[in-house]
Amino acid sequence: MKEMIDLIDFYGFLQQEQKVKHEEFLNNVEKNKAVTKYSDNVLVEFFPFENEIFGLKKGKELSLPKEITKDVKRNVFDHSGSLIMTEDVLAGDRVTSRTFYFYYNDYSERISFQKVGTFRLKTVSRFFNKHENSILLIKSSIGEGQWDFKFEDNILNHIIISERDCATDSSTTRVVELKYNESHKLIEVINKYENGSSQIIYKVK
Repeated sequence: MKEMIDLIDFYGFLQQEQKVKHEEFLNNVEKNKAVTKYSDNVLVEFFPFENEIFGLKKGKELSLPKEITKDVKRNVFDHSGSLIMTEDVLAGDRVTSRTFYFYYNDYSERISFQKVGTFRLKTVSRFFNKHENSILLIKSSIGEGQWDFKFEDNILNHIIISERDCATDSSTTRVVELKYNESHKLIEVINKYENGSSQIIYKVK
């Protein structure tokens, strides 16, 4: 898939220039930031139902803290209202990870860095929002992933996730199934694996 090849090449370039690119991205955020919001979880989803697919509740905005005393997420928006950076912040305003967001005609992109002494490249993701044929591509140091979003009557029905492990050069496929109530509200997310087993990762009680 050409899009995945392009992503892998871009990841390799970023990895070689990660220190310089991190500072460049951060400087651009400083120049363009307009609003900062705090939240307990993902506030602006990169793809549909991002929180629920990882078994998390929807992110809620928190009041601006005078002092950070617990783990929070800091969300930075530009003047157009677009999310341009998030940070995971521990008590004492210690940033443990930083993610930058970019928007292009064909896809949205997020580039994540993890602080391990210095900020090091973690993952690059690209979401191609093609309505009923949307695709999420992910590249990290340990492998690649392709998520194919399948819709039925404009409602996300399931996601086919194909992943490759770089260390073993092995590939796996699983299906994430989404279930709704009569009002089309998401009530359950289930992981279904190749061996026939399944796991409920989100359920409305």
